[in-house]
Amino acid sequence: MKKKLLALALGITTALSAVPLMSAKALAPPIPGDVNLDWTINIADLVCMQKYLMGTGTINTSQFGLTTVDLNNDGRVDVFDYIELRRLVDEWCGLSKNDVKIESRFTQVDTSIPPGVHYSRPSGSACIIRSVEDLEYYLSPYNVITHDGNRVGGCVFIEAACQEVLDDLYARYDDEFFANNILLLNYLSGTAGYEFESIQYEDEKLVIKYYDSTPYGLTWCFPLPPYIAEVAVPKTLWADGDYTWERVEQPVEMTMKTDFTNAINDEAIKSSYSKPSVITNSEELDTYLDGKFHAGVKMSLKETYNDEFFADNVLVIDLYYQKYRDDYVTSVSTKKDEYNNLVFHYDRQFINGFVDEGIQINQVTIPKEQYHFTDTFKEKAWETSVDVSYASCDLFSIAEMNGFELNDETIKCYSKEGAWVNSDVEMRAYLSECMSDEMVEFLFPESSDGLEKPALYNPDSPIWNRYSIYMWVDNNIIGATHSLINSAETDDKLNITLSNVQPLSCMGGSFLHIIRTSKTQSGKAVSINNINMNDCMPHTDGESAILQFGKDVVMLNQYTFGNKNVADIYRLHLGGGPVQYSGYDYIGTVELDEGYQLVKKGDYISYSAGEKVIMESGEYAITIENEQLTISYKYSADSEYTEKTFNY
Repeated sequence: MKKKLLALALGITTALSAVPLMSAKALAPPIPGDVNLDWTINIADLVCMQKYLMGTGTINTSQFGLTTVDLNNDGRVDVFDYIELRRLVDEWCGLSKNDVKIESRFTQVDTSIPPGVHYSRPSGSACIIRSVEDLEYYLSPYNVITHDGNRVGGCVFIEAACQEVLDDLYARYDDEFFANNILLLNYLSGTAGYEFESIQYEDEKLVIKYYDSTPYGLTWCFPLPPYIAEVAVPKTLWADGDYTWERVEQPVEMTMKTDFTNAINDEAIKSSYSKPSVITNSEELDTYLDGKFHAGVKMSLKETYNDEFFADNVLVIDLYYQKYRDDYVTSVSTKKDEYNNLVFHYDRQFINGFVDEGIQINQVTIPKEQYHFTDTFKEKAWETSVDVSYASCDLFSIAEMNGFELNDETIKCYSKEGAWVNSDVEMRAYLSECMSDEMVEFLFPESSDGLEKPALYNPDSPIWNRYSIYMWVDNNIIGATHSLINSAETDDKLNITLSNVQPLSCMGGSFLHIIRTSKTQSGKAVSINNINMNDCMPHTDGESAILQFGKDVVMLNQYTFGNKNVADIYRLHLGGGPVQYSGYDYIGTVELDEGYQLVKKGDYISYSAGEKVIMESGEYAITIENEQLTISYKYSADSEYTEKTFNY
């Protein structure tokens, strides 16, 4: 019976013999199943046991006895052990060296540096240690002769580590350890600590990657003791002993969250063209949110990122403004550039249809101890930033304030297509088509030495062999202020984005705009994108209603953001001329149940009762009396009515 089992097992072995030899999983020696004692379990062990059972080979039991070959622990080596070994080979084959556990750790050479004590290594900070003698040599102290100018000074005694650390190293790495392992040591400079990123084989070379785990911004006014990095590798994995230590950047475990809303103020749109903001505490978050978002957005973000959050994390926020009818949707990801900056990378995809207008709020959470970036930036895959400077003036206002007659000779055109100019002559020729020579001279006076010293525009004066100017005149609003918020190049086109804040009750005017940039941009097509920062009405997100009775106008704007479903209340100011409303004030916010719509499309009723002004619908009623606004509303479809009062 035993011979039949053996014949059956050996037949299976014949089929397995074509399988290449593979390394085994890590086990502390001795390894049950490692018949040939090469610290792996593979087909070679099956062949070795097969020959032993057939009487044509031997097995070595002098070192570990039957531990490696008596797999069923019955005190004998027979075919049943062979069958168990075949099962082990099936289990362990196919695993690489990287499946073998390699022990590693960092040891600080002392908890502090006592006065007069020096810790260091003279040379060869990274070494292969193969024996206790090698370890003693590596850790042995040495003397250094000091010099003062050309004179020889005293001797400095340099130690590798304090005695307590040395005793621990010798206890762990003794003759028994070195019988089966080699030790890799690396002496590292003092810091808050180190961590291993990975220890694995790459093309048969053992690559040890580690990083400085010092929290960002942590510094000391005194030196810290060095560290000894220790990596213990089984001899069976050592191969030809090729290895390397690589210091890498501290890894960052970032998480990204993106929300979209148009419950925003003008400041959010401007900020979307600025670089990302790093926020480390609740006070900084309050400052960042101020003036950018409506109340519900602020409430949701502040609840999410509270003191508990900032105890362990850093928040990086970046805004992306998506303009209505851009026909593009954007995606964002984060990366670290070659200069250790955190970069928000935006890409876009064209869609055949409309997109919502609003702000994409991209929030990146980074553990505080891992935030070690130099700076933060954003980049858009479809464009490259271009350095420009910008100035503008209201021609009507300048003419009126400085005694020029307002006629068709003083200002010859209200708008004129833009043009590149590359000399003083070309610039004046363009301006002379837009205004009188007296206006040109007033705005750009010439000095006696022929150097231009413009009153309007003088960033060190245009140097025509280095710079070009793009000029245009457009019909805009008297009193408007223009700001350059972005300049970039896309498909050989210069894109200029301006923000305009304008009192809409004013009449139209004529504005001269000037862009100065490098000579390489001259002649390119220019696209001007104006973003109107109109403060006359708030940006609304969800369903809204405007309730008016006499001089009192109330607006309810309902929207959802994060964990908040709210209705903001605004007081609108009646305008004049072509403008219905000339501005607004925020009154207060009521919080609603998730998904509940307080504001619905439909009629509302307005009436007065004495000095009260009352406006109501089926879901709410608003009363204005004695400079106070009271709203009676439902929190949810099934709730009772509740009241809140705000100063009006």
